[in-house]
Amino acid sequence: MTTYYSAPLSEYEAKNQISSPEYDPNTIDHISEEDRRNRLAKIKINIIRGHTDCINSATFCFNDSKVITSSNDGTVRIWKCDGGKELVKYENLHAPGAYITKCDISYDGNRIISSAWDKKVRLTDAETGIFLWTGEHRGIVTDCNFSRDGKLVVSCSDLDHSIKLWDALTGKLVKQVVDLHSSTITKCSFDAKDVRVISTSMDKTCKFWDMKSGINTVTLNAHESVIADAATTTNGQLVATCGWDKMIYLWDITTGMYRSHGPKGLEKLHEGCISAVAFNQDGSLLASASYDKNILIWDATEHNLKLKLQGHEDWVTDVSFSQSGKWVMSASKDCTIRLWNVAESDKIPVPAADNKKSVGFRVSTCNNCKKPFSVAMLDDTTTPGKTLCVFCRMEARPTIWSVVDSLLNTDNFDDENFPPAEDAINFDDSTLAGDSNFDNESVKSKKTVH
Repeated sequence: MTTYYSAPLSEYEAKNQISSPEYDPNTIDHISEEDRRNRLAKIKINIIRGHTDCINSATFCFNDSKVITSSNDGTVRIWKCDGGKELVKYENLHAPGAYITKCDISYDGNRIISSAWDKKVRLTDAETGIFLWTGEHRGIVTDCNFSRDGKLVVSCSDLDHSIKLWDALTGKLVKQVVDLHSSTITKCSFDAKDVRVISTSMDKTCKFWDMKSGINTVTLNAHESVIADAATTTNGQLVATCGWDKMIYLWDITTGMYRSHGPKGLEKLHEGCISAVAFNQDGSLLASASYDKNILIWDATEHNLKLKLQGHEDWVTDVSFSQSGKWVMSASKDCTIRLWNVAESDKIPVPAADNKKSVGFRVSTCNNCKKPFSVAMLDDTTTPGKTLCVFCRMEARPTIWSVVDSLLNTDNFDDENFPPAEDAINFDDSTLAGDSNFDNESVKSKKTVH
């Protein structure tokens, strides 16, 4: 695992994507080991500034050449990736003072969908800024997204725990789902084939709702707290969920292996709630963003940590990969968007101290109480003891007093069960004679007591 820092770069260097020559490799011995590891590797970054409040979402668009963002400052903006120039600023999309929770742009780049605290989801013409239609929820609209074919829009709310499907062209409400979750829905999106809606919730579940049959087909529940986000690979095989319990779980929903073996949990390396996850295009890498101000890049196959990106000064709220896989983008409460060039990160030497595989976790079911519990992936859950949770193992473990009671109450108890006191204690007087803390006579007397 290699740690990358963006903070030491000057504003000019960040804007022009130049790595800063901060140290002389010939004199690196005078710095601490921690600083040496941190300075061994740097990557090119681009910092985009302009928002005046927390940035809630950031998405690549126009073949990775531009970025669209939404913010608590009430604006949606489009930026040029190269140089970070602001190209378009959409103000007044929602009620004055309303935080914009999410924005998404259609694949052709012609329409923008946005959701906000004013309980509305609104479609806007990207070129003219004219409103095309407005939909309403009973509570804050927490998320919204286009389907991949651009024909539908999905949105979700906190107060009524509802999901709504809209016709992207006309704004007509196609379907409303109100009984899927029992608490605030944090995120909603379409699956890889546009046939199901994936939603995460404060009720600690992630669910797949089939749009054709209208029923919930998959429920994922391993988190111990709010599930903040979910991401799928482009082939739809893997689903990653993250939450306020600082955990990331990988679910193989194509084979259904999670039903019998549970999900694979990545090592708990974030120190704060995890806010977002995203796969790269081929599903080999997973990025996670956290309130600990860090972005972690994971090997989605080997389940080990590859990179740690640091530099944000506040919560990281969103993360995504470019289609090319060369860039990782993060959005933050510090009002910045950061673009990290990870194209050649594998060529950078990894410090030996960090070059070790992270141990992941899987969720198993206790054979006794039937409750889920996590075990290290390196453990064999088929061996005795690994099929019980820690609480059931503690209850099943005999105490020393239960062993003594069983011996005292046995019919076969007699002096023959115990060795002579001389053999049992077996002190060597010669070793104690020179020690003023021991009395040889008292020791001899203790040796004759049964």
